[in-house]
Amino acid sequence: MVSKPVVAESEHQLKTVFLDSKGSLFIANSALQQMREAVLITDENSCIIMVNQAFTDITGFSQQDVIGKKPSIFSSGRHASPFYKSMWDALEQGGWWSGKIWNRRKNAEVYPQWVNITRIYDQASSQTLYVAVFSDLSSNKEQEVKFDRMAHYDVLTGLPNRSLFMGLAEHAVNRSKRYSQKMAMLFIDLDKFKGVNDEFGHHEGDSVLAEAAERISSCLRDSDLVARLGGDEFVVILENIHRNHANKVASKLIDELVCPFELNGRQHRLGASIGMVFYPDHGDSVDDLLRRLMPQNIRLRKKAAIRWLSLKCRLSSSI
Repeated sequence: MVSKPVVAESEHQLKTVFLDSKGSLFIANSALQQMREAVLITDENSCIIMVNQAFTDITGFSQQDVIGKKPSIFSSGRHASPFYKSMWDALEQGGWWSGKIWNRRKNAEVYPQWVNITRIYDQASSQTLYVAVFSDLSSNKEQEVKFDRMAHYDVLTGLPNRSLFMGLAEHAVNRSKRYSQKMAMLFIDLDKFKGVNDEFGHHEGDSVLAEAAERISSCLRDSDLVARLGGDEFVVILENIHRNHANKVASKLIDELVCPFELNGRQHRLGASIGMVFYPDHGDSVDDLLRRLMPQNIRLRKKAAIRWLSLKCRLSSSI
């Protein structure tokens, strides 16, 4: 909330305000203190006369810090005057306002709140009060970021998953079209990985995959893209690249992936097969390029003249 001219009120005055004609408390203080949402109450001059424990937990300000002061002490500086004018217009005309406000904690951290403000008029005391109930949205934001990452990144390797890869790959193809550049797409399949899972369990297999992801990433430029499609399958995009450079990257990837994976005192010797296609030579869309790369489409691969690499043949054979 924003402030207006203020005259301080005491907690005793607040309790007087909340007494109805029968002498019972209009709002029980014990209930306020047990609420999970923060509660802040001001008088008609925007002087703070009560806060609850949740308010202190969220903002870091104690009751002693804020009683008699204005809510402007929480201002983050993110909202201009028209924002507060609109809020006050709603309160004066309709008696309530609801929305998101960025405020500042006692430690100076700026954070988002979802606030519901209600105007209450007490006939017995002829006073107008404003009751603000708010929750901390920062924890929700953290959850949103967490869920968003889970939806778009592989939990095991931290690499983009298939869903995110498709979007990023589409952008890469569009850039290549716009600037008339060649782009390489590589499909990496780890050989003999199934044996690690079968003999030593999925936990050890997961460790191999995580290390494989790190090795692949170490061979690439910051501008390159690597994603895990699932299982032991990875895909790489190299933008603005010539064939000979792409071949060198593929060779480097194989050299990295055939080095033994040392885990728990054991060495796992795997191989790697890498399929490689180029935009626009083998397709002008992400779907076209992927269809020519997927291992199960053997007939299509042979027809498309895709270069396949393996530990034995390296760069020497083309299908």
